Amino acid sequence: LVKGMDIYVSSESGSDENFGNDPEKPKKTIISAIGSLAVGGTLHLADGVYPQGSTLVISQTMTIKGNDANPEAVVIRRSNSTSYSVMNLKASCVLRGIVVENGYVNNSADIGAGIDITASSIVTNCIIRNNRIYGNNYRGAGGIRNAATGSVIVDCVITNNASNSYDNSPGGIYTPNPCEIIRCIIGWNKAAAGGGGIKSIVTSTVVSDCIIVNNKAGVEYHQTSTAVPYGSGGGVYGGTIKRCVIMDNMIGKHSVRDPFGGGAFNSTLYDCLVAGNTSTNTTKGGGGGLHSCTAVNCTIVDNAAKVAGGVSGGTLKNSIIWNNVATNGDGTDNYGGTVAFSYCCTTPAVDGEGCISKDPLLRPRNFSMPYTLRGASPCVNIGNNAYTNSVFDLSGKARVLRRTVDLGCYEASMANGLKVIVR
Repeated sequence: LVKGMDIYVSSESGSDENFGNDPEKPKKTIISAIGSLAVGGTLHLADGVYPQGSTLVISQTMTIKGNDANPEAVVIRRSNSTSYSVMNLKASCVLRGIVVENGYVNNSADIGAGIDITASSIVTNCIIRNNRIYGNNYRGAGGIRNAATGSVIVDCVITNNASNSYDNSPGGIYTPNPCEIIRCIIGWNKAAAGGGGIKSIVTSTVVSDCIIVNNKAGVEYHQTSTAVPYGSGGGVYGGTIKRCVIMDNMIGKHSVRDPFGGGAFNSTLYDCLVAGNTSTNTTKGGGGGLHSCTAVNCTIVDNAAKVAGGVSGGTLKNSIIWNNVATNGDGTDNYGGTVAFSYCCTTPAVDGEGCISKDPLLRPRNFSMPYTLRGASPCVNIGNNAYTNSVFDLSGKARVLRRTVDLGCYEASMANGLKVIVR
């Protein structure tokens, strides 16, 4: 049988009696279409819903192309009430322009309920939503598990996925292997354990230019083990995070173990805005914004926790930590625990080199570019360039507009308060 490099599929008008190489005579099901596709070829999915009665296993290199202009028009979903993930990428492939939804896994397995990636792949311009994992899952995820080095997840929306596992399964994405997550919206995911949005156990996973918002961790089971830091990282757990907005995430509502890091836990962050995150446990918990993180040129503001409303532990450089709240009233509103500060703006004043405790004069949250520096801010032009390895700030401007880097995630605009005299 001669196989085609381009096979067309339509759940509405196709027939599996067709070979599929003619757009006018498409296949009906993806699994049948794969049988006609040459290695390295492309499946073209017409708009429609593609129900899967069992996991769709991709075991040869291919591209699966949906609707790049409107990914919601092409939906691959679990179609019955039994336990299985929607897709397993066992061979390197490109998945683009589709929705993957309604995966459900209820067993003790390392698996992603939406997509389980076991060979280096690219997932681009996709929506991964409404997938859920239950049971004593050791290293799974509600949305995507990436168990392959070199995968890329780019321009995707990862939303409303959940993990009810009381082990280490995050809600949105779990990546035990190095990968890149680029320009994604990761929001409204939930996890019983750590990593409401993302969990990476390797620092070489890089998350860049993403919006990580309204994720929750430690919210569906009462955690009883103290062997590992369950319920930490409402938005992000681990990894290297660059130029991301981490906002309105929450940790630890029902956890009986200390919930740490409403925004991020054990991560390294560059040029990030960390705002409005909370650790809501009524008796324990610290680091409404960050816990045990390294943060360089970050703005950490308006977060809240029982103790250490802004930052609990870690290392901060060229950063602003301001207007956070510790609800127990112990004075650790902006920071608590052992924190190493260099060239930071916070209060109470700290002994770190180059630090100040003046009001940073941030614009409000409801401003078109929230928490940017006003022209008269004392945080302009006082950082340490040696700590900055970024080309751009969070807004995409040059990271150093003048000779010296500003504090926080944004460089102040050259127009703000700058007077140029031409002689």
